[in-house]
Amino acid sequence: PLASPSHFLAIVGTMAAAGHVRLRMGELLSACVDLSVVASGAIRTLVATGGATLTADKSNGKDFDPQTVGLLETFVDPGAPRALGWDVAWDNDLDWEDVTVFVDPLDGTKEFTEGIHSAVTVLIGIAYLGRPVAGIIQQPWYTEQTQRCVWGCEGLGVHWQTLAKDEAPAAGGWVAHVGPSVKPGRNIVGTSRSHGRVEIEAAIKKSMATEVIRSGGAGNKVIQLMEGVIDCYLFPVPGTKRWDTCAGEAILRASGGALTDRNGAAYDYVFDEAMVFNTDGVVAVRSADALLPYIAACRVPGAAL
Repeated sequence: PLASPSHFLAIVGTMAAAGHVRLRMGELLSACVDLSVVASGAIRTLVATGGATLTADKSNGKDFDPQTVGLLETFVDPGAPRALGWDVAWDNDLDWEDVTVFVDPLDGTKEFTEGIHSAVTVLIGIAYLGRPVAGIIQQPWYTEQTQRCVWGCEGLGVHWQTLAKDEAPAAGGWVAHVGPSVKPGRNIVGTSRSHGRVEIEAAIKKSMATEVIRSGGAGNKVIQLMEGVIDCYLFPVPGTKRWDTCAGEAILRASGGALTDRNGAAYDYVFDEAMVFNTDGVVAVRSADALLPYIAACRVPGAAL
């Protein structure tokens, strides 16, 4: 199935009708990287030309967007040249019934409408048998003049490439991600700038945060984790969906990090229209070893362990 968005919504479609029954993961990942760059260019063009800003109620996940589905079908062409330049190590043929692609073509919608472009990302996550195995976070505005594509995959680590605003990635241009160097004892917590809740503030207090950074966009906060800007992404309440977290979780896992719910449990990314909501919030860390204290900080007194 293909979890595709309709104006920032992710829901399920199918590629079986187009004859895509089996596919190699490397081809799919490369296609998704290419698609993220196209989406990034479209977003920048929309702003540069003064185009209308589209917003939508993201609580409903039941509208299909045939344009996005068609785009991905076009990009999944085994004969097309690809941006990555190599294949996934475990790149056996995959049955489409076991693969779900979650796409959020514009994460950080509120920030986008407010002109805070640094928080905007394009998210494409690939799940296999319900497990996030590959993800792309495309930053249309890495700077005012550049964009950046970050991708990660199980067994391949995390890689990135900075591009001119209208440039396509080069197969030989990928740089392997190296973890940031941070001061011992530092504990900077990142959370939402627009979803204030008592539960969030209580968890931040219990986490003994030395600093709190409030910013928009789930993808943006994963980037902040990877770059060492924050040490934990803490959002222990409902508000995100599977298409917000699939790409980021895959990237964090590929580099030794973790993303779970507030109880430390993994989300299942087998597509189920009734289960796209991350009802138990999000806790994400750069190193999986650092997860447990933040899970403890989210615990509600008197709740079952």
